[in-house]
Amino acid sequence: MDKKPGGRKTRAGLTRRPASARRIRLSKDLDKRRVEYSTSDVWLLASIEFTCDKCGMEIRDIIAVGDYLNHAIFTEKEFQEGLCRLSMGGWIIEKRDRFKVSKKFKGRNIRYTSPKGRHSTRKLWDQVEEALCGKQGCGKGFPKGNLKYPGNTSEKFRKALKEYLEQNKLS
Repeated sequence: MDKKPGGRKTRAGLTRRPASARRIRLSKDLDKRRVEYSTSDVWLLASIEFTCDKCGMEIRDIIAVGDYLNHAIFTEKEFQEGLCRLSMGGWIIEKRDRFKVSKKFKGRNIRYTSPKGRHSTRKLWDQVEEALCGKQGCGKGFPKGNLKYPGNTSEKFRKALKEYLEQNKLS
């Protein structure tokens, strides 16, 4: 029996998905064949990739890197819907409330360091946008749909935002 991607073989020869990986169901408002992305999704994915380690990043860390990359802080809608669209598109995965880029993203072989080892945030942004939306770029508005990422409540986002603002004395 063939092994399905992302699954493990059991003793009976059947496959099952890892329990720690969350599965997102598509909203009725979204086209099931193709997920539309906005520039805020590029910003979110670039933030997750920029300092992503093997363990993933917490919400507070994603907010901090997003502020560094774009000199702005995600709104709750940008964050929630972006996580949902990126997860449905297979670009990110979540384990134990930590987010990291998926093998699909890593397979794009995105390089954003110079030969001298310096990070280029603009180069990262451009390559992430091309990976998500192709050469034509992403739309500026929000795609249709009112999405909520399962398990990521408004309280978690607000708590992480408050911690980040207090840590940096921006509140």
